Amino acid sequence: MTKEIKLLKLYYGFFIIGFSVFMLGSVIWNVNKENNSALEFAIIEANATYNKDLLYRRWASMHGGVYVPITQNTPPNTALTFVEERDIISTSGKKYTLVNPAYMTRQVHEMGELQYGVKGHITSLKPIRELNKPDKWEYKALQLFESGLKDYHSLEMIDGKPYLRQINAMTTEKNCLICHSHQGYKEGDIRGGISVSVPMEKYMKVATQKNKLVSFTYLAIYLFVLTLSGLAFRQYIDELRDRNRIAQKIEETKTLLQKQNQEYSALNEEYKSQKVKPRMEICLKLLFYIICRTKFVHP
Repeated sequence: MTKEIKLLKLYYGFFIIGFSVFMLGSVIWNVNKENNSALEFAIIEANATYNKDLLYRRWASMHGGVYVPITQNTPPNTALTFVEERDIISTSGKKYTLVNPAYMTRQVHEMGELQYGVKGHITSLKPIRELNKPDKWEYKALQLFESGLKDYHSLEMIDGKPYLRQINAMTTEKNCLICHSHQGYKEGDIRGGISVSVPMEKYMKVATQKNKLVSFTYLAIYLFVLTLSGLAFRQYIDELRDRNRIAQKIEETKTLLQKQNQEYSALNEEYKSQKVKPRMEICLKLLFYIICRTKFVHP
């Protein structure tokens, strides 16, 4: 019985270890799943921003750019000095300047960063504008584009905050050659990329809240199962110990009875061998035997 208790304790220990590992693994899997979901949502937002940029860039390219009034926020584009009609004057005398797709995209990115925190940047290995030069991360991605990659993303820290940085390759289209033919580009060439940086804080906040709920739920389940199994294990161990004590008592009684039976047999043999034995002495011994037997059989 003691061996059975030891085995039961061993099995219960394996159960606790296995269940703990399973619950911990489940929590880690769910946390990673939520974090990956946050990343996927950020990628969706980055792709939506890129597709929007690409759409209005194509619209502007289709018209060869658009003319807008010259203002402090929209001065003439110094990168378009080679365009003869970069600046025009209307019949009423109002001055207009040509806004090409890149200039338009840059202004939209500036507005987007102020309103939504999403950073955008047009870049290229051969930029016309100095501020369009790639940083280290963008330079690495642009080199990958040269080998056939179409997009690249990773989690990066910008100003101490986490961002999803994604860059998509820009292919030279026919309308793009109006401004970029002098750089030697041909239709279909990879001309650069549009880089988008989406702040992860809002997505990570949602993921953190869900992770807390998941962790609390798993902890509650873990403690409930641990408490319930512990109580059941303790009760079963107590029952085994009670059975063990009863079995031990039975063995002791059985041993005593065997000893008394041996004494009775000896008395019987003594009675047979002694013909002139006082009857009173034999009767007393038999009576003592019967009393002892009755005492141990019925405690």
